[in-house]
Amino acid sequence: MASSIFSDIGVAPIHAFVLMALSESKSLTPSEIADVLELDRSTVTRHLDVLHNKGFLNKVKEGKIVNVTLTRSGKAMLIKIEKAWDDLYKKYCKDWGKAESDGINDQIYSFLSRL
Repeated sequence: MASSIFSDIGVAPIHAFVLMALSESKSLTPSEIADVLELDRSTVTRHLDVLHNKGFLNKVKEGKIVNVTLTRSGKAMLIKIEKAWDDLYKKYCKDWGKAESDGINDQIYSFLSRL
């Protein structure tokens, strides 16, 4: 369900999480993003490459460290991501009822609060 809603805006749900993690900071390294999202660094690097190719983030190498920041397009995508989360919640409410949807929503926001 989430994949179809997010594909409509051109990103996968994991890409939305990466962009949201970057929205909370001026810049992060791939390792920091991996820590926040509890993913392997190689997995994060692969997703960062996709987002970079789409123009949503910049990667600046400073010595051995790569700093990742949102571009203007990446910041604009955050608005679409917020709407996609809202659309997903409404779909959950329709399909599973409000109580179960609120539980799912609470889990998502609990995760997002750690970003």
